[in-house]
Amino acid sequence: APSADTPDTLSAGIEVKFLLPVLKSGTEDSGFYGDRRPILTAQAGPEDDNRALIRRAHESVASTIWQHAATAVQQRSVTLHDIEAAGRLEHDYWDTHWIVKKANSALPTAAEESRGDNYIWIPVELCSPKQRWNDRYGLENPFASITAVLRALTAHHRVTVNYTCDVHVHVGRAGGQPLSLETLKRLAAMLWLSEDSIRSIRDPTSPNYLNVFTWGAELTKHSRLAKVVQDQLAQSKRPLCNTLSIDALKEQTAAISAIWNASSHRELGRLLSGATPQYRRLGFNFSSLGEEDERARNGPKTIEFRVLEGTLDTDIISAWVAICWNLVEVA
Repeated sequence: APSADTPDTLSAGIEVKFLLPVLKSGTEDSGFYGDRRPILTAQAGPEDDNRALIRRAHESVASTIWQHAATAVQQRSVTLHDIEAAGRLEHDYWDTHWIVKKANSALPTAAEESRGDNYIWIPVELCSPKQRWNDRYGLENPFASITAVLRALTAHHRVTVNYTCDVHVHVGRAGGQPLSLETLKRLAAMLWLSEDSIRSIRDPTSPNYLNVFTWGAELTKHSRLAKVVQDQLAQSKRPLCNTLSIDALKEQTAAISAIWNASSHRELGRLLSGATPQYRRLGFNFSSLGEEDERARNGPKTIEFRVLEGTLDTDIISAWVAICWNLVEVA
């Protein structure tokens, strides 16, 4: 049967990780010379322990989106703390709210520490609601929404990013079902063949170029598919055929054949994921289809692009969302 995947059935979402400084109680705000943006100050005493401080920081980000991102198509926001307090789950808000929660990988580096010892650096992850294609405006509304929120964030907070932060883009069906198996196979083949070009967006001088601090390694090196291809090449090598061009052709043929031989979403998802937890979520992340852990089983049935390093530049993020969207659309 023909694929039912069309642009109007797709949606995209972003996850942006960054650090938010909080001024320690009773100390001088001396590390941001000339910066007039407000800064959250920790309260004295045990009532502002680490968990409470993180909650206040996240609430301040959520409040900024509510109050200052008025031009966003979707400006409602909620913290994960409030979601859990209400006895709800994150997926209850995927369609409607920007979700503010803790970023697990984001850490202060020498750049942040150079501002002095008077600051506590709070890791934040900001997750957008589903951004949908519009027949009249295409992706203009999603880009406008993302831009409005990120500009409000940077205008009212002293946020920073470094190589422990990154930007993730999810693309999938707006209704929550996975893309058709045929679409996913075409997309996987495209990503396998073009991975080096797509990953050239990464800074080769970055300490996280090889994903030391965040999960998002290469599909062509760390997936089960890569192991299948390596094994097939090892078995088929012949002295007269041991040239780079022939080996490359064999590698591509073996990979595409394995992709198209997958008989189910789960089989394809596991083939395109690594065998160990460190490589379960690669730069092109198909693990939600493989359902090998609770996060994959309960998360959105999307393809996640985990390639772009930390940035709050709205032009770069919008362009990257467009690239990810267009790759899926072409597939």
